[in-house]
Amino acid sequence: MKKILVLIMLVWVVVSTQAQQTLIYTHPDLLFEQGKELYNQQKYAASSRSFEEFIKKADKIQAGQLHEAEFYLIANAYELRQENVFSYIRGFLNKHPYTTFYDKVNAMLGMLLYEEKDYAGALNYFSNVNESRFGQREQTEFLFCKGYASLQTHDYYQALTVFKDLRQKDSERKLAATYYYAYTEYVLKNYTLALPEFLKIENDAQYKERIAYHLFQIYYFLGDRAELNRRADFIFQHYPNNPDNVEIYRIMGETIRQSDYSGTEE
Repeated sequence: MKKILVLIMLVWVVVSTQAQQTLIYTHPDLLFEQGKELYNQQKYAASSRSFEEFIKKADKIQAGQLHEAEFYLIANAYELRQENVFSYIRGFLNKHPYTTFYDKVNAMLGMLLYEEKDYAGALNYFSNVNESRFGQREQTEFLFCKGYASLQTHDYYQALTVFKDLRQKDSERKLAATYYYAYTEYVLKNYTLALPEFLKIENDAQYKERIAYHLFQIYYFLGDRAELNRRADFIFQHYPNNPDNVEIYRIMGETIRQSDYSGTEE
């Protein structure tokens, strides 16, 4: 009799344990939380599976959670850059035009176009975004891409506004933002504003060569003959094969002729 009781108890424990494990992995609320946790751990494929299971098992009265689960499904697809992800996200936005994730969804759509170098298309979506609702790192990345897209579409004043602010923030985009701020001022012919910004980063390996040519042009427009000669010598010594040297030779020849002409008049 005791053996039978012990056997019954063991069976009950096994069945109870299996039931608890089943509950852990199938209860809709737990699936939902599991999906979010996996997303935060950047396990996007696993996160999607959890949300798909949640949607299958959730009650229709859980409208808020269902909506959020749908968002996480497109967010996972975005992070994985799944095929047809742009259409997938557009479908979500069409279904939920007043979604609480409106800013994030538009940012995703814009970034996908940005990656394809469709900068005008990207800006159409970026313009719908209130980036102040993003975390600091996400906000910085979004603004940098918005500024660069603006630069590529020749909206220099918008680019200037973005890069002017970003160059003052400590982030991994600080160096690039400083360069593009200086470059935008240079394109707008604000040479005295561009000059000190270029000088701050002229020795950085990533931008050193490009900045050398910008500085040469700035000193030419500012009429600084001594610095112009010094910059030309630097370029010829360090970048002798750069095709832009044709323009450097042209300008140097022009300045020499002007100097000779001035000397003749005297």
